[in-house]
Amino acid sequence: MNRHCIFLSFFIIFSGTVVFSSCAKKSDSVSTRQVYAEAEHPAGAVKNAAYAKDATTTDVDTADMQRPLDGTETANTAAMLERQLIKEGSINFETHDIAETRQHIESLVQKYGAYISQEDERASSSRIYQNMTVRIPKAHFDVFVTELSGGVKKIDEKSITVQDVTEEFIDSTARLAVKKETEQGYLRLLNQAKTIKDILDIQNELQDIRSDIESIEGRLRYLKNSVNFSTLHISMYQQIEVASETGSLFMPVWDAIKGGVQAFAAVCIALLYAWVFIALGIAAIIIILRLRKRRRKDKAEKVQ
Repeated sequence: MNRHCIFLSFFIIFSGTVVFSSCAKKSDSVSTRQVYAEAEHPAGAVKNAAYAKDATTTDVDTADMQRPLDGTETANTAAMLERQLIKEGSINFETHDIAETRQHIESLVQKYGAYISQEDERASSSRIYQNMTVRIPKAHFDVFVTELSGGVKKIDEKSITVQDVTEEFIDSTARLAVKKETEQGYLRLLNQAKTIKDILDIQNELQDIRSDIESIEGRLRYLKNSVNFSTLHISMYQQIEVASETGSLFMPVWDAIKGGVQAFAAVCIALLYAWVFIALGIAAIIIILRLRKRRRKDKAEKVQ
């Protein structure tokens, strides 16, 4: 009886050891096959990893949605929900002194932390024109325009437009986060790749993703700059005093004299250019006159 019990116990222990070893080997084999499968199919591996991550964090996300937000998270949420507005305006006005108005604009630029991005100046017989483009922090745009408008002689035109880019900003931010997460997935697979083909395939995917990331980041930088700094196009001009009545009376006479002198000079210059043809014409006339004179002389001698 004792021998039978001992034999049975030994058989049970031996069977359990064999079963446990088989399970361990099977688990190692499955893990090895999974690593090679991910290396051979990087895109599918990233999707599977993302799906596993989403399934793992579902309960955590649900719990986070149910708990109240603290002060920091509330501030971040409010910042994300803030409207992203691009404000641009233009103003055209007449000023008493264009140099003084230019100094006033420069003082406003320094006062509100703005900067001049473009300017040009031109003049006509009756006006002096100056155009400027000023980039102003969005918080000071309205007060800048108000102070500038208060010191002008006459406003001819004034317009302000606002473009809402909140949707594009949120969409670009979300796409950037997805691209960066996908990039990290490919980097993990690159470390697990076993063959040169797998490495080259993953590097090509990483290059495309990096190009998309840089493009999105560039667009976001442009949007942030356009939102943070509003644009104001300034066109101003100053009237120039006209000439006196006496000057106005004699001006046409003087213009006529100058025109006549210029015309005479032009004729003289034209004659100088045509001196060869003039000389040939004079020589031809002289020859013709001499021939006629000789013919007349010959006729007179025959008559005698």
